[in-house]
Amino acid sequence: MNVNFDDIEINNFDAGGGAEYYYNNEPFTGTIVEFNNDNVLIGEICFQDIEQRKSY
Repeated sequence: MNVNFDDIEINNFDAGGGAEYYYNNEPFTGTIVEFNNDNVLIGEICFQDIEQRKSY
């Protein structure tokens, strides 16, 4: 599932200071995508059960 960063909620921070990402009040598993003002993809971050797996 791809979700725009603007639709993601940061509900908490883990013990190491990393953000915990949620979507629809559920821990997020999928890819967060971010676009610039020209609608060009500028970032993708993959998560599984809140934890970051890959960043592009």
